[in-house]
Amino acid sequence: MKGIRDIFSGILLCALVLMNERRALGVMLFVATIIPVSDMITVHQKSYTSVPQAIPHIVATIICSVVGILLLTAKPSIKAPSKNSDTLN
Repeated sequence: MKGIRDIFSGILLCALVLMNERRALGVMLFVATIIPVSDMITVHQKSYTSVPQAIPHIVATIICSVVGILLLTAKPSIKAPSKNSDTLN
């Protein structure tokens, strides 16, 4: 079940990047932070686990949060009209 979740998340990320949907990508990453958090909670509920096994989940949580917030707070770049486009008409 985890494999299909990761495949879906990767395909969705790629689609949003290719479609240049910066805000949607930011929302998706920020909301998707719940996935590594819930995985980390599941790992910690096992009696045989330790902190090193939680590190990948902690890192993923930080990356998703930071990149999601950066994408949401970044100002969109506005492209100025080209001067050459007036001369072509």
